[in-house]
Amino acid sequence: MKRTNLAKEVSSMCLSIRDAKISSNENVISALISMFNKFENPLLACEIYKERIVELLFLLDYLNEDHVDRDVVNEVKSSCERLMHLFDAPNLNKVFNNISKSIIRDIDVARLRAVSSEMNRVFPIFVLKEDDVSKILADFEEFYSDYMRDGELNEFVKYSISNGLERLRFCLNYYEFFGSSSVIDSIYIIHKDLYISKGSSVYCSGDSRIKRLEELMTETIKKIISLDSGFDRVSSLYGKIIMLTQAYDAVMKCLPPPS
Repeated sequence: MKRTNLAKEVSSMCLSIRDAKISSNENVISALISMFNKFENPLLACEIYKERIVELLFLLDYLNEDHVDRDVVNEVKSSCERLMHLFDAPNLNKVFNNISKSIIRDIDVARLRAVSSEMNRVFPIFVLKEDDVSKILADFEEFYSDYMRDGELNEFVKYSISNGLERLRFCLNYYEFFGSSSVIDSIYIIHKDLYISKGSSVYCSGDSRIKRLEELMTETIKKIISLDSGFDRVSSLYGKIIMLTQAYDAVMKCLPPPS
């Protein structure tokens, strides 16, 4: 399977957004609606965009100085801090083509790619094939449709994971923009909210629908992360706000206990 990493995915995300075919006079909000029109809330893209960059900033601190110069890392951090402001509130009414090109510069993209090979070595993830994306999306869409129409399921449990499911569907629909890291992060959000709901008195541990959701999450994560390769480096960072660590933990909780 083809490997990728967060630095590479963030650089591709930035270029995909900057180079989108948007009318010359459209403001940022209109541009978002044009780019992400499959969903009622295209502004969700702003949140996901910024989170991808923030997660990259966290991971940069754990790159080995023997393999990548600290000055290079600091330049990447500077670019990340610049890039994350694209969708700040004061920019939403500005002309998209102007603001996107002024914030997403070629030099920033080049800096991100400069650390991609080291990211690939330390924090590798896999690119989903187009057929896999379609299959995973169809499975979660089917689950979401049945789940949200279910009148018997407790509303607290339903609400507790609906936001994560909506976000995951968004990321899968726009996988070419946000990549595998966004899928991992969305699944972790579902896992976290599901874990919280399990502590409530209204949660039914034997519910076949919840078991199906856990199966879908596990199957998806296993396509993106190799559990037996490289993640000893990440697991030592447990407790930090690092998306890949969280995703690894989510998978281990979803997998059946050792026999």
